[in-house]
Amino acid sequence: MALPPFLEGSGREYFNPGLGSVWDVAFLDGQQVPGIVKCVPKTARKVDEANGPGLDAATLRLQGVSAGTFSLVIVVWTQVQIDALDQLLARVAPVAGRTVYAQGKYTTTTTPTPGNPSQKRPASFTFYHPAAFAAGILSIIVEEIEWFGDGPVAQSKQVTLGCKQALPSKKVISGTPQLNAANVAGVADSPKGSGKAAP
Repeated sequence: MALPPFLEGSGREYFNPGLGSVWDVAFLDGQQVPGIVKCVPKTARKVDEANGPGLDAATLRLQGVSAGTFSLVIVVWTQVQIDALDQLLARVAPVAGRTVYAQGKYTTTTTPTPGNPSQKRPASFTFYHPAAFAAGILSIIVEEIEWFGDGPVAQSKQVTLGCKQALPSKKVISGTPQLNAANVAGVADSPKGSGKAAP
């Protein structure tokens, strides 16, 4: 798989081959994630199976594509890496507030607390890892974080980010269904869409 050599619009290389394997490196919000990472994205199509009781076959109704998901496992083992990871997590960690989608990004206006007024901060971030790039995942939302557990080797620490692909927001149409002639036709003693109750 051919990898783009530079982070888009930054002039920074995605990866220095002298550092090891390209599969051990990821970039989140334009910054190289410290330590070693593991990323195995999953993408899926939403499929509704319309099937009657006792029937073997089903009618498949394809309903678009779900947002891609993955866990980004980060392993660090030096104090310098831990400090860099702390700074990165402070930027991308979920915060309470109102999140909106505009101009291709999600932004959260944080909930004000005593001594800390509300502020706007990004809720979606650029992301690069070869597996995510292959899956078409270029921007993510960090849904959850498992903070600093023991890593796979002695004196290492591990942080796991639960990530979801940041897809464009769509308007949700909601409301109360209204009776009308089209959807009550054929129902015995129906009000026929008049708005009046049947006698």
